[in-house]
Amino acid sequence: MEEFPQAVSAMVQEAANNVQVQVHKVDLANDTDVQTWLDQFGNKVHVGIHAAVISNLGACQADPKKAHALNIPNVFLKGLAQHKVTVIGLSADHVCNGTHRKRVKRTRKTTKSIPLT
Repeated sequence: MEEFPQAVSAMVQEAANNVQVQVHKVDLANDTDVQTWLDQFGNKVHVGIHAAVISNLGACQADPKKAHALNIPNVFLKGLAQHKVTVIGLSADHVCNGTHRKRVKRTRKTTKSIPLT
């Protein structure tokens, strides 16, 4: 039994040695830039992390178009889906796309995403 944890540890370490991480900046508010990035990297990515958000309500209301483009990047997410990329979305404690006045509060009991489209 003592060999099992060691085997798992060795397998995880080997997998970690084969992982390549790259960070790319993409202007999600510019559909042309997004499509250019997708054409260049879309078929090379296995997992994408979407961490670009505007969570300040004042900033969202001041520029709703930009807030929607960053918080709900439809072209980007649809393009990743077409390339079968797994997407991990990071979010604040509330979600704002710039057009809703009501604040959507997420709690630990929230079990699924709250769509704002």
